Amino acid sequence: MIPISLTIKGLFSYQKEQTINFARLIEGQLFGIFGSVGSGKSSVLEAIAFALYGETERLSTRDDRNYNMMNLKSDELLIDFVFSNFDEKQYRFIVKGKRHGKKFEKVNTFDRSAYKFENGMWQPLEVTTATPLLGLSYENFRRTIIIPQGKFQEFLQLTDKARTEMLKDIFQLDKYDFFQQTASLERKNNEVIQRLKGRLSVFEGINETYVGLALQKLQSLAAEVSTMKAELQQRESDLKEQEILKRLFEDLKTAENSYKQLHLKSSEYQQLKQQLSDYEYCERYFKVNIQRAEELATGIEKRKESLKEYQYKLKNCETLLMEQQQELANITLKYQSLELLNQKRNDYRTALQILQLKEDIDHLSGRIIKGKEFVHKAQQEKIYREKIALALREKLKKKRNEKLDLNTLSQIKNWFTSREHLEKNKKTSQLALDDITGTLKQLESTIDDLLVGVTTPIQNHKESLDTRIKTIDFELDKLSNEIAHARMQVKLGDFVAALQRGEACPLCGALEHPQVMVLEDVENQLQQLNAKSVHLKDERNLVQGLIRQLEILDGKKATILKSRDELLFRAESDEQALQVHFQSFIWESTCGRDDARTIDRLLEEHKTAEKELERLELEINENDAILKKAEIDRDQYEIGIQKIVAEERVKVGALNMLTKQLHNLSEDEVYQYDKNYLENSILDIDSESKAIVDQYEQLQALVQEEQQLKVSLEARFQAVNENLAAEQERLDFITDQLRGSLSKSKYGSLNEVKNILNLAIAVEEVRSSVDLFFQQLYNAKEQYTKLATEASDKVYNEELFLRSLSTYEVLRDRFNQEQEKYAAAKADYDRLLKQLEEKQQLEDDLARLQHRADNLTILKSLFKGSGFVSYISTVYLQQLCEAANKRFYKLTQQQLRLEVTDKNEFQVRDYLNDGKTRLAKTLSGGQTFQASLSLALALAESVQQQNRSKQNFFFLDEGFGSLDRESLAVAFDTLKTLRNENRIVGVISHVEELQQEIDVYLKVKNDPFTGTQISGSWEIK
Repeated sequence: MIPISLTIKGLFSYQKEQTINFARLIEGQLFGIFGSVGSGKSSVLEAIAFALYGETERLSTRDDRNYNMMNLKSDELLIDFVFSNFDEKQYRFIVKGKRHGKKFEKVNTFDRSAYKFENGMWQPLEVTTATPLLGLSYENFRRTIIIPQGKFQEFLQLTDKARTEMLKDIFQLDKYDFFQQTASLERKNNEVIQRLKGRLSVFEGINETYVGLALQKLQSLAAEVSTMKAELQQRESDLKEQEILKRLFEDLKTAENSYKQLHLKSSEYQQLKQQLSDYEYCERYFKVNIQRAEELATGIEKRKESLKEYQYKLKNCETLLMEQQQELANITLKYQSLELLNQKRNDYRTALQILQLKEDIDHLSGRIIKGKEFVHKAQQEKIYREKIALALREKLKKKRNEKLDLNTLSQIKNWFTSREHLEKNKKTSQLALDDITGTLKQLESTIDDLLVGVTTPIQNHKESLDTRIKTIDFELDKLSNEIAHARMQVKLGDFVAALQRGEACPLCGALEHPQVMVLEDVENQLQQLNAKSVHLKDERNLVQGLIRQLEILDGKKATILKSRDELLFRAESDEQALQVHFQSFIWESTCGRDDARTIDRLLEEHKTAEKELERLELEINENDAILKKAEIDRDQYEIGIQKIVAEERVKVGALNMLTKQLHNLSEDEVYQYDKNYLENSILDIDSESKAIVDQYEQLQALVQEEQQLKVSLEARFQAVNENLAAEQERLDFITDQLRGSLSKSKYGSLNEVKNILNLAIAVEEVRSSVDLFFQQLYNAKEQYTKLATEASDKVYNEELFLRSLSTYEVLRDRFNQEQEKYAAAKADYDRLLKQLEEKQQLEDDLARLQHRADNLTILKSLFKGSGFVSYISTVYLQQLCEAANKRFYKLTQQQLRLEVTDKNEFQVRDYLNDGKTRLAKTLSGGQTFQASLSLALALAESVQQQNRSKQNFFFLDEGFGSLDRESLAVAFDTLKTLRNENRIVGVISHVEELQQEIDVYLKVKNDPFTGTQISGSWEIK
């Protein structure tokens, strides 16, 4: 648990509302809450504990807690506590209470509520205590997180039973209480044993002799089935030979018909075969050269255009190069004279340093003179303040005898103050009610404006907009599929365009492409789909934005309506409270109900006297502070003068060294210059030098770049010219090849060849079709010839085949009947064998469960009376002791260690006395503090690890004033070590020395009129 904020009003001495923001306190890891006795320091912890658990350390329900907790000058109580839990969620606990309107001593039951911060709002919780959230009861909460006065040493001094119960609660050790689980297992095990005995009673007649008789019967039936099976197999073999002969004659007739049909189509396929041969010849001897000749002619035209372009660029490049070379020659002269400028600049920089050192030396000399004057003044101030201190203390002693009794005056003043407060509350409630009514109207107008154009009723607008979102999402999913399909078509088109005959396919790697895919242009369709998708997404964003705005406005409206109802109730309550207050006025003899000035005058006189006393005390404190400061100032001034003298000597030495580094200037000339002039001159020289260098380097780069461009253009021009000649030569060569190929062929012209190639025959497909046909024709002829030869010396008799088939079927039916008898006997034997095995398994299981029952009886006796939980508690206590010793052993300078005895009590091993042990009660006050703190930190760390929280936090409200000086010093040193650990510790004390050791703290002061006031150390001047 990490606290975030705490608001207190009307609790104990807190009359007016006070808020603590823990952010600044937590930054320092270790912080304090300081104030005098009775100022209200411990009430901070009381408020936190009461908000979380409804319990306080000082009061119980028997003490009329509600009345005694509420400030006697307040009619309302408020505790508002916000914290972050180990689950990194924020929680808020609020306690509100009111005094009865007519009976001052009666305070109504406090209202308690809890919230969790989710989705930007405080969501109410069903629980009103922090036990389920923190995992700690109130008793253990004040032992591990908030430790009140007098309870810091409680864990060290608890009895064995109380400490065990505490550890059991904090670490949920109930999970190790296995007695009930063991008893339950024993009961279930006994139930299973009884069920097994019941199941075994079913198998009393099953034994090995009975199973043997069934086996003999089964073997007899098996021999008979085997004899019939042999005869049936012989009949089946004869029948298969006749079936093979029948299929042979049927296949012969089918082959004869197939051969005749294929022979009729042979002339058509001969003509297709000749056409394919012509196409392949042209493709082999003409196609590549014709395509290459056309490509070369196109390339020659493009290269002629490139030659003209390169000639124009080369001429422009030569002209620009000449101009840049001339500029480079001019700037080179300036570049060579840069050394003189650099020397002049260095002298100016040295002169600038000399002037600065001269000013510093003069300034230091003046400081030495003034410092000596301050030393004298500080000594005079010290003597003067000592005299004033003596006079002020005498005056304070005299004034303290002049105090007025203001018991009745305070009661009357409180009555007038309460009246003013009630009237102010009434006015404030009415103004707030008017404001919130206006806000509600404005919010309803905003919702109406936002729903302009929405045709559905206001109650159904969210459902309508959600439906539109779902429709748009459905259309976007559909468009996404269409876009993906279109993109796939475009990508496949790129691969199709890259296919070349004889080259490997980029997708499958095939060298032949018999069926090239033809794709349509889908670019326009893809653009339309993308545009439609963008439009739908824009519309969806608009609808979602409208839904979010409406949800926010609806939430605000509900909050405003709730606040309006609360304000109406508050206004009525304020009016009733004011009337009751008027009736409680009983001091008519002193002043009238409307006469507040008399009381104010009397109180003002008393207040003036009090202020005079406070002023004198303040003046004494201020005078003492000034006296102490005068002594410190005198010592500091003397030390400061010595440092200034040493600094002056160093700067004089540096000045002499810089004077010797001048080249073209003398020391006298340096002092004639102004610092601004030197700085501007250095900047001018730097600017001039940089401009010359930049221009020189830029021109060099430009000339080099232009020269490289010229060489590149000349090379490209030459290369294009050479490529043009080479391509023309290749075109002439290919033309000659085409003429030679034409003369050797049967074709009269290239146009005839091109017409044949334009047929675009799918060569592989047509060749496959032709080859398949002639292969089928050959196979049909071969099959017919083979079957005719095989059947030439054989005869098939259909009547003999049918008679054999009938005999086989009769024998097969008899065999099936015998086989069914064998199967029934086999099933009966298997059932008996399985039952015998099941009986044996049940007997084995029964023996195993009876053995388990004996073990469970032993375990049950071990876990009886929470014995195992006590053992685990001892283990946890030893672990806590070891964790505490890591700090305690260090804090005691390796002199003491804590140990746990066999009775779970703490003892101390004293290494200053040969490592002998003694009771923890024998520790000194400081040692007890160290031991208690070490145990508390170890316990807090264990809770942190159990809850997996990132930081460790606890509050310590301990009476440090009860410690002697030595023990107090030990306590201070112990608390300082906490700054270096990843934990947050808050300390409450009235000891002033402790305040000086802690940088970040809260100052608590109890004002007799306004109650307790809280201010942070960062707010105190």
